[in-house]
Amino acid sequence: MTMEEANNRLERSLESRAKTMDALLHEWKGDLVRIWLPTIAGAAMLIGLFAGMKIQGRQDSVSAATATPAQIAVPTVPSPAPQADGAAENSNEQHHSHTKAIAGARHER
Repeated sequence: MTMEEANNRLERSLESRAKTMDALLHEWKGDLVRIWLPTIAGAAMLIGLFAGMKIQGRQDSVSAATATPAQIAVPTVPSPAPQADGAAENSNEQHHSHTKAIAGARHER
């Protein structure tokens, strides 16, 4: 075997191996796009979904604990000069608002 034949054989062997590597890389790239990227994206979406649900649940429980309404008694200020014909009605309104304020103060205790 001559030196030229050995070089030609080596060159064909290297070309064959290079083509095989190109085909393998092309197949691997296709697998990456078809299988691995959707799998990773789906897993990230599920992790984000469950983490978001957990965070929202914690926020809801904290807001429910602090959202207990407190009743505040607001005193009413009587009008400075009641009218003669509305004096009885104004007196009843004052008595009613005073009763509400007392009930509210008892409820706060």
